[in-house]
Amino acid sequence: MIDSIKLFSKNINQIDIPFLEDKYGFNTIQSNDGYCKHSTQIGNINIKIDNYGFHLEGSAPKYLNNNNIETLKYNQVGNLITSLSDAVGFDTSGLIITRIDITDNISVANAPILYKKNLGNCRYFQRIDYELNGVQYVNSTRKHTFYDKIIEQQNKGISIPNQYNDLNLLRYEVSIMKRRKDHLGNSISTLYDLTIPENYLLLVDKWNYMFDQIQKVSNQPKLTMPYKPGMHPMEYISLQGVKENGGMEKTIADINEGITLGYYTKRIGKTCIKNLNKYEIRYNILDDEESKDRKEELIDKFKQKVRENKNI
Repeated sequence: MIDSIKLFSKNINQIDIPFLEDKYGFNTIQSNDGYCKHSTQIGNINIKIDNYGFHLEGSAPKYLNNNNIETLKYNQVGNLITSLSDAVGFDTSGLIITRIDITDNISVANAPILYKKNLGNCRYFQRIDYELNGVQYVNSTRKHTFYDKIIEQQNKGISIPNQYNDLNLLRYEVSIMKRRKDHLGNSISTLYDLTIPENYLLLVDKWNYMFDQIQKVSNQPKLTMPYKPGMHPMEYISLQGVKENGGMEKTIADINEGITLGYYTKRIGKTCIKNLNKYEIRYNILDDEESKDRKEELIDKFKQKVRENKNI
């Protein structure tokens, strides 16, 4: 349920700066106005120490597991604290959470990009449609995003483990970027707080709540005669032309009139009629995928994932 996380402490005294510099090296910037920043990286975790305090940011599951396809679950939070504490040389359990991404994968029947048109508006959020992948809802403190996790990994040049190759993984991610207290309450403040079962379940509830705020719409094909998987594109285009011309009966009458007028031979005209009839029969016997409402599939599979994450 957890991916990226950002942590902070104002207590510089607890930081063993020589230890970090000796172990990882520092990139130090000092400006004329007195601002000083030391920065380094531990795996995929970015560390910064400046005049304001200690900052740590990165993907928790990637840090522990070398990939973030699977998210960090409740039973791994303790391991995260132990590993980070060993890495930086002090107890990280008391670091304040300033940003957290609550997320998981929903395994769906079709390519994740197809589910975008089942997602409508969300009150108080701007909806942004990314043509080549997902859709995002944004305001000044939060964002929630749907995208194809496999495509995202491939676009970054990351190798996909074999067990995910044949899956359609729709990622739903809720990012609380500011005002954590307003959105998660008083019980979740530090990294340690996530080791308390009730607090982890609160994250799951927030993920569920945000999903419920998005308007869900049924399949709305752009064409009144939707494409059916298994139909050859040229056959489908021909039937679309028949439909726009007024239907099969009128089109056959027009072809016969063309034969009479000498626009084409009788052989060509009869072959055209025969093929159109064949296309129509094939179209009618194909399963209509558009009639299977992805809206209901999305809701059902999301709720199933919520139940899984509550079973800690």
